[in-house]
Amino acid sequence: AIKLAFGPGVIENGVLNRSQLGNIVFGNQSELQRLNAIMQPAIRSVMADKINFWRTQHVPVLILDIPLLFEREYDKNYHVDKIIVVSADPEVQLARLKSRDSLDERQAKNRMRTQMPIAEKVARADYVINNNGDKSQLKAQVDDLIEKLKDIAPEYDTK
Repeated sequence: AIKLAFGPGVIENGVLNRSQLGNIVFGNQSELQRLNAIMQPAIRSVMADKINFWRTQHVPVLILDIPLLFEREYDKNYHVDKIIVVSADPEVQLARLKSRDSLDERQAKNRMRTQMPIAEKVARADYVINNNGDKSQLKAQVDDLIEKLKDIAPEYDTK
């Protein structure tokens, strides 16, 4: 469906060329909406299946890693007890996005504009992990949060 919608250039040797697709959809709201109309039903179905599976396993804590949690209203459509937002200053986000995906400034800003501002996500969070620092600082915050989550689910023990 993606190849039909966006042309053969987005598929190379049977593999999605995410960079090419990103060049088409980021910065073009109608193309992004078209991509979301194709992808979101499948994503929602897979997510629902995985959530239902893990709930049948009676795990004490289930963490969903969803970058567009608020934008796609997953926070309203799935029962979540608490929301954790990993935040970084917009300048840090921009630099990391450019580096990770080999994007120029315009491409990276176009992608960032498709997401809710981080300040708004932070305002809606129960817990915030600040990711402006290095990996050791991030790990320390994650470890602290795990201890706090044990109060919610005392049967959860990482040791």
